[in-house]
Amino acid sequence: MQKNKELQELFNNYKNLSQEELDKLLALIVKQEKERLGLNLPIQLKIDWDNLKSKAAGGDSNIIYNDEKKRYEHLVRINGNEWYRQYLANRNKTAKQGEMTFESSLDSLYHLIANVCHEMKHAYQNEVTEVKSEVSDTNALIWLKQAMVITDETFYRDSHNYKNMPREVDAYDYQYREALEYIKTYTTIEKDNPSFFATLQETANRNEKENVKPLEELTFIVDGKQVKVTEYFNQNMESALANNPNITPSVIENSILKYEYNSDGTQKSFEQLMADKQKRLESLDKNVANYHQQVQKIEQIYTSIIANYPELQRQEQEDEKVENHKQLGYTREENGTIYIEKQQQILKDYSGNDIGNRIITWRSDIENGTQDIETIGALENDDGKYQMREVTKTLGGELEEQRKEMTQDNKNTGDREQTVFQRDGKGNEMYYKRINGQISFKITKTPRGITIDNYDNGQLMDSYEYDENGKAIEGMEMPGIEQLDDNYVENFFDFQIPYFVAENGEIAIEENEEAMLDTERLGKETLEEQKDTNAKVDTERDMAAQMQEKTINKTGVARKQNEYNEQPERKTRTTANPESFREKLNFDISPEMYQEVLERHRKAEKAFEKEMEENPEKRGPEQTEYGVK
Repeated sequence: MQKNKELQELFNNYKNLSQEELDKLLALIVKQEKERLGLNLPIQLKIDWDNLKSKAAGGDSNIIYNDEKKRYEHLVRINGNEWYRQYLANRNKTAKQGEMTFESSLDSLYHLIANVCHEMKHAYQNEVTEVKSEVSDTNALIWLKQAMVITDETFYRDSHNYKNMPREVDAYDYQYREALEYIKTYTTIEKDNPSFFATLQETANRNEKENVKPLEELTFIVDGKQVKVTEYFNQNMESALANNPNITPSVIENSILKYEYNSDGTQKSFEQLMADKQKRLESLDKNVANYHQQVQKIEQIYTSIIANYPELQRQEQEDEKVENHKQLGYTREENGTIYIEKQQQILKDYSGNDIGNRIITWRSDIENGTQDIETIGALENDDGKYQMREVTKTLGGELEEQRKEMTQDNKNTGDREQTVFQRDGKGNEMYYKRINGQISFKITKTPRGITIDNYDNGQLMDSYEYDENGKAIEGMEMPGIEQLDDNYVENFFDFQIPYFVAENGEIAIEENEEAMLDTERLGKETLEEQKDTNAKVDTERDMAAQMQEKTINKTGVARKQNEYNEQPERKTRTTANPESFREKLNFDISPEMYQEVLERHRKAEKAFEKEMEENPEKRGPEQTEYGVK
C-alpha cells in the first residue's frame, strides 16, 4: 500500500482524533480506496446518524443521480451510531487484558475503517455491474443477479440469507484484510504492541472463517428449505428481467447482461454461449503482448456462466472431449487462477516433409496479472541442425522482458553459430551472434540510440552509431544505410530463422530433450558473453541493470477498467431515493453523461489541487459530508 502524507499525519494521532479529523481520515481512505479499486464515478461520503439506525446496518452504497451537480456518483453512507460513535467514546483509552495492553481507540478505528472498506467494495460491485458494458470482473454477473433478484429487505436481512449473499461475502472478504493493511502501513502498533496487533489479525482470520465461502457452497433458506444461491438466482432471473421496467432489449444488448441473456431476457443456450465466446476470441489481436491473458479472461467469463448451470456443464464436457480430439497435441491445466497450456507442433519444410518440432507453453496467473510464454524447438534442414528457444514475460499485459535464442551446427562451414535477441519493457534491445564461442556481431539499442559493432575473432573492428530515431549519426553510419527500421534489431534475428510451417500434432517429449538442454546452456553462455565483451561497457551496464529490474516496486496489478462502449441514448433519471432498500439499477447512464462526468471531475480535481498548492492555508477541518475525488 502506497503511503499518503495527509493520512500519515492523521494516523500519527490515532489515539485522540477530533470528530473533524476523523471525518477527514475516513474521506482520505475513501479517496485511496477509489484509486485502489479503479473506480471512475465520483464518490460522496456521508456519516449518517439517523437513516441507518433503524436497519442496524454498518452502512450502504448506491449509485445515485446528484441533481445539484448534474452527475451520477457513488453515495457511500457510514452509520454514525456504530463504530464511529464507539471511536469517539474510546479516544485515548486502553485496557489491560492479561499481559496485553488493549488499544480501545485503535480497535474501534480498525473496525470503522473495515466498515468503510466494506462499503467501498460495494461501490466497486455497483460500478462493474451497472456502469460497465464489458465484464471487468468475472464475479460481476453473479453480483448483478443478486441486485435484480433480491429486492425484498426481509429476505435480504434474514440472518442466514444475508451472510450468504455473494456481494456481502465478497465485501467481508475484503474489508478486514484491507483495514489491517491500513493499520500496518500507517501505525507502528505491529512492532510496539505485537500481542494487540495479533488480536486484529485474529479478527480478520475469524471474519474469513465465518463469512467467506466459495460461491458453490452458498445457500439460501426459502420457504423453510435450503436452496443453492446460484440455483435460486437462475430460477428467478428471467422473471426479474421481464418485470423490471428499466430493462429493455437495448439495455441487455449494451450491458454485461448480453453475455448470458438474449435481448428478450431469455437465457442463452449452450450453443449460443459457445458461439459468442468464439466470436470474442476471434476478435482479439494475436499480436498484442497480453493476447493470451485476454484469452484467459474470456475463458473465465464463460466458465463462470456455465458453472452455474449443471446441464450446460455436462454439455461443455462432451464438447471438450470432441474439441480436444480435434486440437492435437494441446493440453490445459488449471490450479486456482493459474492456467498452464501446452501446444505441441510438428515443423515442416516447403515440401511438407517433417524437419522438427516445438512445444509452446503459456503460463498465466490471472490474479497477479502475469504471463510467461516459452517456446522450445529443434529442426534439421540442408543447412544444419537448429535449436530454438523463446521466452516472453508480461505483467498486467505490459512486456517485462523477451528473449529469443538459436544455435546452429552449420553443415556448410562446420561452425557452431549462436544468435540471441533480447529486450525489456523500457525500450532496451540487444542482438548478437557468436561463432565457435567468439562474438562476431552485436547490435545494442537503448532509448538514446543504436550501436552496431563488427568483430573479428572477438576483437572489435568497426562501430556504427544511429540516434534514437534510427537516423545515422554523421560519419558513423554503415555504408549506404542512413536510416534503420523501427524493428531493425528484432528483424535482424528473425531473418536468420530457417523457413518452416508449424502444424499441431503429438510429438514424443524425448525428441525435445536435446533442444532443452542446448538452449539452457545457451542462456548461460549469453551471460558469459556479456561479461567477456569489453566494447560499449557503459551501454551494456545500463541495459543489464534495466533487464534485471523486476517488479520490486509494484505492490499489485492496477485493475484495468474496460472502456464504456457506445450505447443508444436512453432517458436519464432525474431523482434518486437514498432511503430505499436497493437503488434501481442505473442502466440509464448514457455514455455521454458518463464521459461528461469524468471529464468535469478531472478538471475540478486539477483545479482544486492547484488551489491547495498555491493557498495551503485553505486546508482546514473537513465537514462530515464529502465529495471525494
